[in-house]
Amino acid sequence: MAAVGKTPAKRLAGLAAGQRVPEEQMKQLIFIGALSMYAPNDGHNRGTLACTGAPYTHDQVHIALRQWRNLCGRLALVCTRRRCAVARVMDSGPWGATCGNTYRVVPGALPEGCRWRGVADLSYGLWRKLGQPRGRSKLWVFVPTMRRRASLVVPGES
Repeated sequence: MAAVGKTPAKRLAGLAAGQRVPEEQMKQLIFIGALSMYAPNDGHNRGTLACTGAPYTHDQVHIALRQWRNLCGRLALVCTRRRCAVARVMDSGPWGATCGNTYRVVPGALPEGCRWRGVADLSYGLWRKLGQPRGRSKLWVFVPTMRRRASLVVPGES
């Protein structure tokens, strides 16, 4: 079992709702990589959030992940080397990719020979909340996928 430890991944796993997360599940729940930040109408987004269709404003604190369809509305613990903050998964992205020596936006499947530049897009509000980290800094994102167990009701018993 992973407890609160010295590495960011173990710290995140230990912080998630006070639960202890098995090592084999940690890899599935944590995204580690470079961060990027995006702002409303920066030329690379439509100005609306993918999960709700609501307008995206500078004050909102949320995160965009490429896996957004399965994670819409879920809370995520987002950490840089210096700070952590809680945000909701509300948008899709980041879609920036490096293909050879060129950078381009890839709004779908990653072409062969390319690699994603970032693991998550921070909203402008979340970027400020985390202390305005430099672009492409290391980022840890923990999205709990476990749900609370529903209480079992056995028919005929009270």
